[in-house]
Amino acid sequence: MRAVDIQTEYADELSRRRDPCGEYYSAVRFLLGLAVVFMACIAFFTNVLVGVRVSGESMSPTLHTGDYLFMYAWGEPDYGDIVVFDAPAGSEYIKRVVGLPGDTLWAEDGVLYRAHAGGEAAAVEEPYVIAGWKGNIAVTVVPEGCMYVLGDNRADSEDSRFFGAVDMRKLRGVITGWSFSARGTITRIMDIFSFRW
Repeated sequence: MRAVDIQTEYADELSRRRDPCGEYYSAVRFLLGLAVVFMACIAFFTNVLVGVRVSGESMSPTLHTGDYLFMYAWGEPDYGDIVVFDAPAGSEYIKRVVGLPGDTLWAEDGVLYRAHAGGEAAAVEEPYVIAGWKGNIAVTVVPEGCMYVLGDNRADSEDSRFFGAVDMRKLRGVITGWSFSARGTITRIMDIFSFRW
């Protein structure tokens, strides 16, 4: 290739880059790409991974008022999971899953027992429950498509003992393990960015 050809190609490239229309279209493409990324983030954080702030002490000592967590909106609950669901009163509750469809549950002197469908009953280990609760729960069979939930602070929790098993269709999401582990850090970060009027 000759030096004249290189200079001509270089001059053509410079004039193309300096073209106002080219700069305009480049800026438009950049802004459209930025808008798509922004919309995808909004969709993700409002439909898949949703932030939740705890209100009340029904999950104490595990969670406290003001704790900030993330829930996975498409998660399937399992034993011991902390879930968010639509409560009968029209608000959202955060509780722990202790029973799934077909389970038989009861409590005697503060000890929760669970028998899986057709299985042997066993005491449920609950190190997260506030010591001192010595209540009883009548024998309950969890219906199909439902879950039985209790607060960790059994003495101060409105849960399935009062409104029965929760329909799985009312489930909003399952608290993620990583956000539970990092709840202190997440709460401090969210407090920095929250506006109080």
